[in-house]
Amino acid sequence: TGVQTCALPISPLDHDVPLALINSTADDGAQVEISGFRVQVFSSSEREEAVTAEDDVRRWLNGLSEGQRNALGLPETVPVYSIYRQPFYRIRVGDFEFRDDASRLATALQRRFSGALVVPDRVTILR
Repeated sequence: TGVQTCALPISPLDHDVPLALINSTADDGAQVEISGFRVQVFSSSEREEAVTAEDDVRRWLNGLSEGQRNALGLPETVPVYSIYRQPFYRIRVGDFEFRDDASRLATALQRRFSGALVVPDRVTILR
């Protein structure tokens, strides 16, 4: 009345599911649009002033050393947006998922652009 068991070697399972799905990494590196934050450095109804402010911001960002970028938690390339919503031109910087990350940049930008502030916006981030 004894039950005999036989140990069979376990072989790897063959399937057609991509490894990225199994490991939950299928969306790694995908760009997604979310509700996030940017730093607004300028707002005016004057287009020429907006163009000048955008150039100033780009020069400031390009002048940052690698160490300064790292301290601010910035990627190698930081997007600068010129947005027109009648009647105002706005210059905004970055794509941040979290307010604290945008606040670090805002604090640094305030030394050069006194009106810099964190604003909610639709942003594009990499997952």
